Amino acid sequence: MEDREWMYTEHPSMEGMTPEWRSKTNDFLELVFAGETPVRGIWCPCTECDNQVERDKITMSKHLGKNGFTPSYYRGLSR
Repeated sequence: MEDREWMYTEHPSMEGMTPEWRSKTNDFLELVFAGETPVRGIWCPCTECDNQVERDKITMSKHLGKNGFTPSYYRGLSR
């Protein structure tokens, strides 16, 4: 997941969500939630949470679908 351009190519509204965005976001979620589940969650990279609030996988998925990724997001991609 070195190339992050897909995170920002389309606004992830239901009308503008591309199949690539949806597939790569699902891959991203699988990657960051792989292994042991943290007690509270993982920092949510959506524009609303801005990597400042811990969320579970389902909530993070909803947030990313509604709000998209925060600009210049980089955490969670190097696992």
